[in-house]
Amino acid sequence: MAGEDAADLFDLGAVRPDEEFTQCYSGECRVNLLPTLYRLNHAISNATDLSAPLGMILEVMRAGMRMDRGAVSLLDRRWGRVSIHDSFGLTEEEERRGVYALGEGITGKVVESGKVIKSARSELSS
Repeated sequence: MAGEDAADLFDLGAVRPDEEFTQCYSGECRVNLLPTLYRLNHAISNATDLSAPLGMILEVMRAGMRMDRGAVSLLDRRWGRVSIHDSFGLTEEEERRGVYALGEGITGKVVESGKVIKSARSELSS
């Protein structure tokens, strides 16, 4: 990784995610995101500093997936807590409240189990 240009490290390929999802509004195109997620995973796995790839993930979420709000949460294994590391579209208060114990809320349950939890949008907003 030493000597690699950041643009090369975080190259997402020829198709930009925001171009890839121009007609995708209801989730039917999500499978097309898998190559982008794979490349993001590769960038994160090879990074010595998480700040750059996490910023890139948030940008893909915002622009490429047309999200209005998003966050990257990280687990502090020592304390057993999950907290927001970086986000977009959240207020400072929402970021401060984004701390969860393992098993607490959807975020804490996902981290504790390591499994996806499917939830209707109305359940997420309550």
